[in-house]
Amino acid sequence: MAKRTITAVEYFALRENALGERIRFFREETGKLNTKEEYSTRAISKRLGVTAQSITAIERGESKNPSFQLVHGLSRELHVPIEAFTDEFYQGDIRLFEIGVVDENVELEDTRTAGLDPALSTSFHFGCYVYQAFQDGRMRFVYSKETKNAVDYKAFVESLSRFVAEIEMHSYSGELLDLDDTLASPIKHAASLFKASLEYPKAFPILNKDSWNQVFNDFLAASQQTDKGEMKND
Repeated sequence: MAKRTITAVEYFALRENALGERIRFFREETGKLNTKEEYSTRAISKRLGVTAQSITAIERGESKNPSFQLVHGLSRELHVPIEAFTDEFYQGDIRLFEIGVVDENVELEDTRTAGLDPALSTSFHFGCYVYQAFQDGRMRFVYSKETKNAVDYKAFVESLSRFVAEIEMHSYSGELLDLDDTLASPIKHAASLFKASLEYPKAFPILNKDSWNQVFNDFLAASQQTDKGEMKND
């Protein structure tokens, strides 16, 4: 029967969820993969020998301390490792895992970094280009640098948030004390950008680094030739 590996975006959402929200997510997604009726709270409660209300209460957060037996039973019914219900599971390395019905007596596979976006599966370097944009529509690159030391995605998001903070600081023309309290903080803005890059990979394509550097260098070389031509005409 059908099964699939959760996405990185779903992993991040689960990390922020409470126990009941995680259980509801696993139940609904398993139902989509297989037979929805078999994964209703009523159907699962009958198989576990409990009331449907007891499962609903957990999903809604009304039952703060459900019994281990019930949580373990839900884990087996949903074919999800019980650790995936806990907060601790989402604090360490990113571990993607399969949800859905699996064959009997086959252990669930913890795929960990299998299928991860390279920004999550390994450490990486990051860099930036800084330019001046002039009133007449021209621009000038003044800095380009890549880190020598590799970082993980957490350090990248933190660094990105500092770039965001600088740009936002110089983009606001009003009174700083009048800023809207609902505006996202730089770290939230950076995190949302990073999540978007995972959820919408076509909008954030991964390029060949050597090809990009060649395009950039060709662009600079062409600009320099244009400047020389203008100087001769002057």
